[in-house]
Amino acid sequence: MNKQKTFIGIRITIWICLFLSISTICIYWNVNKYDFVSIDDNLYITENKYVNQGFSLNNIIWAFKIDDKERTYWHPVTWLSHMLDCHLYGLNPGMHHRTNLIFHVLNSLLLFIVFNSMSREVWKSAFIAAIFALHPINVESVAWIAERKNVLSTFFWLLIILFYIRYTKKTNFLRYFQVLLLFIIGLMAKPMLITIPFVLLLLDYWPIRRMSFEKIDTENKAAGYLKSPFFLLFYEKIPFFLLSACSAYISILSLKQYKNIITIETVSMQLRIANAFLSYIKYIWKIIFPVDFAFFYPYPTSLSAWQPGLSALLLLFVCFFSIQRFKKSPYLITGWFWFLGVLIPVIGIKQAGLWPAMADRWMYVPGIGIYIIITWGISDAVTNQIIKKKVLPILAIMILSVLMISTYHQVQYWEKSTKLYEHAINVTDGNYIAYYNLGTEMTFQGKNQAAIAYYIEALRIKSDYANAHINLGNLLAVKGEYKKALNHFFKALRTKPHNEQIYIGIGNILYKHNKYNKAINYYIKAINCHPKKQDVLYGIYFNLASAYMHQEEFKKAALNYFKALKIKPDDMLSHNNLGIVLASQGRYKEAASHFLYVLRIDPGNKNAKNNLKKVMMHLNVNISE
Repeated sequence: MNKQKTFIGIRITIWICLFLSISTICIYWNVNKYDFVSIDDNLYITENKYVNQGFSLNNIIWAFKIDDKERTYWHPVTWLSHMLDCHLYGLNPGMHHRTNLIFHVLNSLLLFIVFNSMSREVWKSAFIAAIFALHPINVESVAWIAERKNVLSTFFWLLIILFYIRYTKKTNFLRYFQVLLLFIIGLMAKPMLITIPFVLLLLDYWPIRRMSFEKIDTENKAAGYLKSPFFLLFYEKIPFFLLSACSAYISILSLKQYKNIITIETVSMQLRIANAFLSYIKYIWKIIFPVDFAFFYPYPTSLSAWQPGLSALLLLFVCFFSIQRFKKSPYLITGWFWFLGVLIPVIGIKQAGLWPAMADRWMYVPGIGIYIIITWGISDAVTNQIIKKKVLPILAIMILSVLMISTYHQVQYWEKSTKLYEHAINVTDGNYIAYYNLGTEMTFQGKNQAAIAYYIEALRIKSDYANAHINLGNLLAVKGEYKKALNHFFKALRTKPHNEQIYIGIGNILYKHNKYNKAINYYIKAINCHPKKQDVLYGIYFNLASAYMHQEEFKKAALNYFKALKIKPDDMLSHNNLGIVLASQGRYKEAASHFLYVLRIDPGNKNAKNNLKKVMMHLNVNISE
């Protein structure tokens, strides 16, 4: 009889795993045909020379360094994951998308296995995993290649729990060390795992039931879990808490290097706390009513006091309700405090970069807490056994069907960048980032007039958005509307006084108006901003050298052309101009070598030929003397 039950259990598990895998792959399959998007995919992959070259010793060392990262925190394991994709597939976006999808499928299967192992509730565990796999709030984490860190870190998150379950059945150092090692690797995939020790304590309470103040559950007793008092379980997690603190410190340190942390002078602590309370409610709403998802939700400039006030009261009410029912409904404490606690690192008290009001990707793991409450809560609420056996399965099928349809449609918006941004404009208000990104897309496509219109709309919503001022200034300069362009550059300086692009833009306009001395001052200011991109630095040195050349300050011009050539040794224009400058200083042999270099690459270059003839004439005169 037991063997038959075991066999049936294995068959059910296999069918559940097949359903999770096939249904998830089907609704996400189109991502195989999608391109990279222009938000962060360039930063992480396409324009990242360390990543897109694949594996090498130098690139692996770079992945583990805290510095030399642009606008990102320390997550070396994620960098290695992207490198592996580039090593295997190059810059084929479909294959990069496929890796994300594979991790999402694995995460769904692991979630089922983990909860089934802890609770011995196969169908409830299956339903939690199905919601996780099929809910449209998770589309962003799967369909956005740059969000590899989310699906990858969650893979380690669930492995940690799986190995922790194994450890709780037979506590020894080797099993403990395996959990700790997985935790270290997971933190290096994404520091959001700092909440793991807190989650493990919740699981100790329920469904593992290791805490001794809780009445022993016969099923868990049969499973062999060892009971311990709370203080011992907390003591057991101290190494995890210490590692979490180290990870948080490294993350903050890595962001501080690039001045990427938003100060409370920019966004007040009062507004951050108010938005945090409101965001918790909005996340729950989006899980229950899965509509109007966007890649970016603009951060509010202010909030009416009643909104965060009411949100805080609702959150407190659920907290007290969960605690009150800690014996009758223990899943409420685990689910609710999982949701509240795991979201804390990204709830906005500490902010960096372009911080949104909320983000769908941040619910990838915290949402599991709400799925626990929904699954066990519905089962608890229905006491009639006939309804439980006949109605609840139909209800579950209906819910999952709605989620699948919604997710399938949400995935389509990630097909290309313009589609994604246009959808965000349709479902959100005042989305200046979406308008700005559409402007950059139009600029890339050479549709400058359309780009200008999008930048103007972005600035209508947020008048101090420096990036839109900079890009609009550049486009207006191309059109010859220099006065308007300068106006936008100077407006951008008010909020970004250390941005090299602004100084370059102003310098270029002054250069075109033959105001070389003023242009030189702005190019020097651009260099003092310490730009990280070598292409940008090359452009500054080249323009600065050209301005010095017009001022007939040939020594300074030569010095900057040499600096430009250190960055781009094969640049013919720099070689040609440097040759002219050196010839002006009477350094004819050196000048000749640069003209000859150009002619080796481009034998038909007329400028280099003429310049070389002039230099050779001077050399012949010197020789004859």
